[in-house]
Amino acid sequence: KKVNGEVPSEGVQRWLGIALRTLTNGDYTITISRQRKHRSIQQNRLMWLWFACVESETGTPAQDVHDFFCLLFLRRSATILGESEEIVGGTSTLDSKEMSDFMDKVQAYAASEWGMILPLPSDLGYDEFYEIYKGRI
Repeated sequence: KKVNGEVPSEGVQRWLGIALRTLTNGDYTITISRQRKHRSIQQNRLMWLWFACVESETGTPAQDVHDFFCLLFLRRSATILGESEEIVGGTSTLDSKEMSDFMDKVQAYAASEWGMILPLPSDLGYDEFYEIYKGRI
C-alpha cells in the first residue's frame, strides 16, 4: 500500500514478496533506484549571490561567470550520430549533490585562482556578504 506515493519502510519486504508472487509467468525487469533531490532553491540563490560578487569585483556579468563555470566544470562528451561531441551542461538539471559538488569547485577555483572568498551561510561574515550582494541578484 502506498502512502503519499511511497511504500512505507515498515513491511517493505512483505509488500515486495506479495507483489512478486502476484506476477504472471513472463520476463520482467525490476529496477530499484534512489530518488535524487533536485538542487535546492537555497543552493541556487547562493550560487547567484556568489556570481553577483564576482560580477561586482571583476565587471564580468554574472551570467557570463555562470557560463564560464559550467564550461569549466560541467563539460562532458556525448556521441551524436556516431560523432563524439563536447557538451556543456547547465546547473538547472543538477541534483542537490551534483550542485553541491559544482559549488565546491566554484568556491575553490575563486579562492585559488582569483583570491576571492565566496562564503557559505554557515561562515563567519556571511551575513555582511549577503547584505552587500543581495540587491545585485
